[in-house]
Amino acid sequence: KGMDAGAIDEAGVLHAMSGDDLEICGGKKSVWQVLESTENSIHWETYLTKMERFHALRSIKQICMETLDGINDRDPEDMIANMGNAILNLHHSHDQTFYSATQVLEAGVRDIEKRVNGESPGVKSGIPSVDEINNGLYPQELVILAARPSGGKTAFALNCLTNVAICQNRPVVFFSLEMSNAQIGTRILAAVSRTPIDRMHAGLETSADRKNIA
Repeated sequence: KGMDAGAIDEAGVLHAMSGDDLEICGGKKSVWQVLESTENSIHWETYLTKMERFHALRSIKQICMETLDGINDRDPEDMIANMGNAILNLHHSHDQTFYSATQVLEAGVRDIEKRVNGESPGVKSGIPSVDEINNGLYPQELVILAARPSGGKTAFALNCLTNVAICQNRPVVFFSLEMSNAQIGTRILAAVSRTPIDRMHAGLETSADRKNIA
């Protein structure tokens, strides 16, 4: 009564029931007890559809806010074109968000077949002990490197970066909120030339160090 044929949730039931109906059923507490003991998993598709809809609406709102930002200083045609492209990209990204179990398993089989044929989609870090553990870095994965201060996190990340960029000829991007361009460049040179960073900071006092950098 007063609800659509979609999902049934606590708030929707209480909202749909009038004061008399609620009292006849024993009040809110009784309604909560009934709903908690009722299996609602049959409505998962409705919940997911609503979640996807709300996500799309939030994304559209964000696009509109970004379009209106600095509206007085922008060309109207450029604004219309950029907004149209953003909405079109949003539409394509929502073509398929949820996958069936069959599709998931088929994707897993294809991934295994690529590995068997030596076509691993992963990118090797260039550090054998690390690659033996995770078999490389894979798309859509977030790898978090954690350690105490001065534990070598930046040096490790830059070693991976140089290995991927130089040895595998792949594009890489390095973001830093702490180090300047010069500091990053010095660390990369130290990694490539295998020169200790402290000797580089000291000014490369030996000819052998200077030859390695050259």
